[in-house]
Amino acid sequence: MKKNTIQLVLILCVVVEALLVFRIMATTDIIYQELYGGLAILVMLTIIRLIHNLTDITYGNPEKN
Repeated sequence: MKKNTIQLVLILCVVVEALLVFRIMATTDIIYQELYGGLAILVMLTIIRLIHNLTDITYGNPEKN
């Protein structure tokens, strides 16, 4: 169950990331570009953390030994 939930959240994060990148390209105001850029960085960090958790669940964590 946890693995499926992480996969669904990853898909959602990728969609949000794509929307933020398109919003950055479509917006001419520098303030909104910075806002969307910051949000895109936070979503990217979330994606990295979720992938790390998913690989720990799938393959185990050898560092716990």
